[in-house]
Amino acid sequence: MVNSASYILPGLSDPELNERAIIHAVCKVCGKKPEEMREMKECRKPEYVFPRQLIVSLINKALNKPLSTSSNVYEQNHATCIHSVRTIRNWYETDHRKRETINKVLAILML
Repeated sequence: MVNSASYILPGLSDPELNERAIIHAVCKVCGKKPEEMREMKECRKPEYVFPRQLIVSLINKALNKPLSTSSNVYEQNHATCIHSVRTIRNWYETDHRKRETINKVLAILML
């Protein structure tokens, strides 16, 4: 199994990077507001699930936060966070549209 951080998050080491920056970058690219994402934390619609999973995955991988901390953003348990990380990695490998979206978020975060 390949470590997703090595190719999904290349060189992401900005000291200014924090949870808030990740949330705002993902929301900007996905066309959502941070407040809207927080209100819809239990919604299962794909337009909310993907950004939520991406946020949790990036917090876990980019900030080297433990799963329990990453999952606290949307009051999820650590198993949901594990699923998010795996799902984002799989989408990055198999879905070119999702990969483009993830790359747009990474481009914003690396500035």
